[in-house]
Amino acid sequence: MISLSNAVNFTESSCQTPSINVDLGKQYTSKFGGIGTTIGKKAFSIALNDCPAGLSGISYQLDPVNPAFDAKQGILALDEGGASGVGIQITDQNNAVVTLGEAHRFLKTEPTGNYAIALQAAYYKTADQIEPGKANASMQFTITYQ
Repeated sequence: MISLSNAVNFTESSCQTPSINVDLGKQYTSKFGGIGTTIGKKAFSIALNDCPAGLSGISYQLDPVNPAFDAKQGILALDEGGASGVGIQITDQNNAVVTLGEAHRFLKTEPTGNYAIALQAAYYKTADQIEPGKANASMQFTITYQ
C-alpha cells in the first residue's frame, strides 16, 4: 500500500509560443527573374517564451495548411482565389531551405528562459506567367520538447 500526505500534480513542460503574422508587403512582378527567383524577403521569428528548466532540447516543424507547392524546397502554395505563379519560400537565418513537414532541431542544450527561432519568408516564382492578386499562405508550427 502507498500512502501520500500531499497531492501529486503532473504538468507538461512547455514554452509560450504566440501566433505570428508576416507581412511581405506589396511586390511588383517585374522584380522577379526566372522561375525559382525570390523577392520581398522578410525576417521573422517564432518566439519561445518562458521556457521551463528540465528540458533537454527543442525541435520545430512547419506544416502548410494547404498542400505545399514543394515541401522539400520549403515552398508554400498560396491560398486559392489570389495570385498564381507564385509561392512563399521559408528559409532559416542562413538562407538554408526549411523543409516543410519535417522536424528541425533548434536547441540541443537545456533551454530556460526566452528564445526565438529565426526564419525568413520570400515570394518565390513558380511559373513563367504570374497573375497578380492576393498572395497569402498559412502554416502551422509544432514545437517538440525533449
